[in-house]
Amino acid sequence: MKILQTNIVTLSLLFVFPILIGGCLDFTRETPVKDTPESLEEIIVISDIDGVDVADLVPIPLEKADNLVREFAIALNEEDIAKVLSCMTFSDDDYYTMEWAKVAVDNYKVFFNGEQIVKAELMGSAEYHQGLVYRLYSAGDNYKEIYLNARYIDGEHIYDDLVIYDNILFYSFRAERYLEELIKGIGQNDPETIISLLTYDDYANPYPQFKAENIIKNYEASFDTETLDFGFVGTETKKAAAGNLIYVIRGSKNSVPREHEIMVAYGDGLVGIIDDWIPTK
Repeated sequence: MKILQTNIVTLSLLFVFPILIGGCLDFTRETPVKDTPESLEEIIVISDIDGVDVADLVPIPLEKADNLVREFAIALNEEDIAKVLSCMTFSDDDYYTMEWAKVAVDNYKVFFNGEQIVKAELMGSAEYHQGLVYRLYSAGDNYKEIYLNARYIDGEHIYDDLVIYDNILFYSFRAERYLEELIKGIGQNDPETIISLLTYDDYANPYPQFKAENIIKNYEASFDTETLDFGFVGTETKKAAAGNLIYVIRGSKNSVPREHEIMVAYGDGLVGIIDDWIPTK
């Protein structure tokens, strides 16, 4: 299998009194923590990082950037699907859907172990994008990087039109639709479905049928395939784009629970599977 590689390049707890801390947005409160913020307007905005003028690195309006990151993290904490969708979508883009955003929100909840996001830290400019890198920290100090990207049209970046981007946000939906079809193909003993999923290039030779049949046999050896399901586990790294999405295939064999870990690789809008039971060559 041609393993896809990517070159592509969550803050709703409030301060009772905002405190300016260089390089980060900190929403830890002195009063007992509640599940949702009382006043979004009280959340502070940070304008620089380690004394560096970010505008010298990327000409994105920093206040606008901070506000968008804040909105996104609050939306994740509140599981506000519509707001997450608006944060990941350019002003006139209708490609992404509520279902797309919901899958991402569910997976962020798994990634952060169900904990609220309490802080966002500006890390600097993005290496491969005309944008900025932020880290979202949970109450348990777990973190996930996200990009904030400017729109790019006809060779020009539009720095007032911004979106949030990372691998969970933009590839969870694709990954899970892919896995649904794969499991369906295995469960229904349908090698043709598997062939279509593992043939990544329309101009390449199709994935061999005998290998697709062997994949079904590999899964049948460990699972009663009609019991197959899957669940998101996390990512290989905490970077905004790098790191495959990790899933566990779940099911049973003779009523004994079984699990099998796989990864979904991605890039250029495509996804593919990395699985010891699926030969790629």
